[in-house]
Amino acid sequence: MAEKASRPPAPDESGLFLPEATILIAFTNGEGESLLLPTSDHAYYGRYPTIVGFSVARRFLDLYRGIHEAISFTMNVPDTRHEAAVRLCQREAGRRDLMRLAGFTPSPGLAVRAPIVEECIVNLECELRHSIALGEYDFILGEVLMTHTDPVFNAENHNIRWASYMGWEEG
Repeated sequence: MAEKASRPPAPDESGLFLPEATILIAFTNGEGESLLLPTSDHAYYGRYPTIVGFSVARRFLDLYRGIHEAISFTMNVPDTRHEAAVRLCQREAGRRDLMRLAGFTPSPGLAVRAPIVEECIVNLECELRHSIALGEYDFILGEVLMTHTDPVFNAENHNIRWASYMGWEEG
């Protein structure tokens, strides 16, 4: 045990929690707009049924209310070919026109109302299962109903990991 006890540092200060690759959460709002939120705080939680989750800052509550209205969202995994667009999404998170601004194409989902992002190499169509308020974040859990994978995708020839929002350096 450490000799000194103290209040835990924020994850971005401690270096203890390593962020994941940035993914893009797509959903629709009540007006039918295709909206996009980037996140590097996501994970896989179960296999039967397949459950995935992500957190989103509550300051985006008005924007991501569409997930609750449509009861669905998609998790879209870009590869490094779209690194510049993902960086733009991270810098401009919260904009209603982010999908268009970043040059991404929304396509209708097959199992849910939320769109998939056509340019991404993996798309997970998810039905909302639970939303938990956790301080300044909401934690969203969904069941994966359908998976789309680029036919040429495999872990050997696509780089899907890069720095998270915390790691980007403006330049």
